[in-house]
Amino acid sequence: MFNQKLEPVLELMAFNTKFGANTVSADIDGDGYDEIIVSEGPGPNNSATLKAFKRDGTFITEYTAFNTKSGLTIASGDIDGDWKDEIIAGTGPGLLNPAAIKILKYNGSGFTDMVGPKLVSLTLLGVNVATGDVDGDGKPEIITAPGPALFNPAIIKVWKFENGDLTELYDFRAFDNKFYGVNIAVKDLDGDGIAEIIAGAGSGLINEALVKVFKGAGTPAGVEFNAYPNTHNGVQVAAGDVNGDGTTEIITGIGPGLLNTSWVKIFSPDGTELTGFFAYPNNIRFGVKVSAGNMGE
Repeated sequence: MFNQKLEPVLELMAFNTKFGANTVSADIDGDGYDEIIVSEGPGPNNSATLKAFKRDGTFITEYTAFNTKSGLTIASGDIDGDWKDEIIAGTGPGLLNPAAIKILKYNGSGFTDMVGPKLVSLTLLGVNVATGDVDGDGKPEIITAPGPALFNPAIIKVWKFENGDLTELYDFRAFDNKFYGVNIAVKDLDGDGIAEIIAGAGSGLINEALVKVFKGAGTPAGVEFNAYPNTHNGVQVAAGDVNGDGTTEIITGIGPGLLNTSWVKIFSPDGTELTGFFAYPNNIRFGVKVSAGNMGE
């Protein structure tokens, strides 16, 4: 974990497994500070388990969301309006894994299911998830996109949680003629109080590191850039105010290419590159995943 000065402030071994991990920050207990949520990465034998830690690395609890392998995708948001973040868990990119999600609530001692499993697509190799208020009603929606299967189109869906269930609001294609799904993040980039959807090209061998920004219903927001020219295997995306200037920045991690290192970059909302760094030593390959949150730093 890195602070706003891009200095490392915490390192923890969440799982004794291979293929990395997924992370998200979430205030699951309502104390005003985010906890660290970590799920197993996409290893073929990795379980669909997540763990929660305090911001100092103290273990809180763990939960297995699905009886599947290849890890778990995760996002967070206050879906039910109780001032505490819920965790959205999606199936990992296992070969036969359906595109299913659950909404999980922390009850003070562990996680319980609020919704799910909910099938959000007929595609395989799991699902990517994000949350944010993309329609301006003051409540975060759940955003889903297909996992990295060869023929999975880059189609993004927006879901609303109402009356204990999910209803689809919008769907749109983020990239033409690109497959292997799409990576997603959601934040208010232009300061109008409504979140935008940030799409990163999926991890296909020939996919460039393209990033596009959309309004909630799929209208292009006029921001598009290649985060890592002359590289392939797509790009991971996140967003947050990482330098304390009151503006949300776009954060990228280079995709899982064989020679790709742990290169993180930070861009302004209009796609201007601000800075970058390598999160791990140069011998660490296959890219890097990114997230942002308020850890009290």
